[in-house]
Amino acid sequence: MEQSSRLDETDIPSGCSFCQGDGKMNELTISLDPHRKTPLYEQIYGFIREEIRGGRIRAGERLPSARALSGYLSVSRSTVDLAYEQLVSEGYLESVPCKGYFVCEIEGLYRLDEKKEETKEEAMHPFLWRFWTKTPQRGRMAVYDGSWYIKVLSDRFEKKMRESEIENCYRSICSFEKQITEDGTLLIKLFLDIDQKEQKKRFDEVDNKYKEVLQKCNEMEKAIKQNARVMDTMKPFLCGVKNCPNRKSITFDTNNN
Repeated sequence: MEQSSRLDETDIPSGCSFCQGDGKMNELTISLDPHRKTPLYEQIYGFIREEIRGGRIRAGERLPSARALSGYLSVSRSTVDLAYEQLVSEGYLESVPCKGYFVCEIEGLYRLDEKKEETKEEAMHPFLWRFWTKTPQRGRMAVYDGSWYIKVLSDRFEKKMRESEIENCYRSICSFEKQITEDGTLLIKLFLDIDQKEQKKRFDEVDNKYKEVLQKCNEMEKAIKQNARVMDTMKPFLCGVKNCPNRKSITFDTNNN
């Protein structure tokens, strides 16, 4: 059974208002399903996060207090507190003492930097320069796909760097990571480990899909050639040139399905 709560200026309890920066009342609709595997606090967190991302709750707007919102949703205050704390930790909300929770400016909160070839400008600097210029400001997050390890991994095996450069690159990386972490940056490294059995399974799947596509291409090519022969055979019947010696008439019964 789904529990739906709607907060607006006509039916919300006092102190549970959702105010815009200009003081006008806005509405907040949260649907909770206690039978879902997702905890209630995550449902509240997810709903508010998507409302902020979608621009329906704008920067500077004040959310209901945890006490008021928990009372309206008929959940414990700790449930709302957990949702709000998660939003604060991710930079969506700011907790202002004695005032409440306010929506933060989220433009640039998250950024994904994919691996790209070095530009001419980047090639003129030390290889870590391109990452120094993209480090996130305080309170922001950046996700690097491949990151600075590309230089000592794929570039190495693709023969894009000399063996003599490897040791210097590792020293530079260690120094770079030490500096940003000492400055307060939380650095999280994710490494995808796939064993040989799983790799073979995935390669086999790709190989089988390739064979299926190749077989379909061969069948299509065969069908095209067959259709070409049929068209050559039908030319005398379809010929529209007058006095064609091979011209014949064909009558189609359009009434039969």
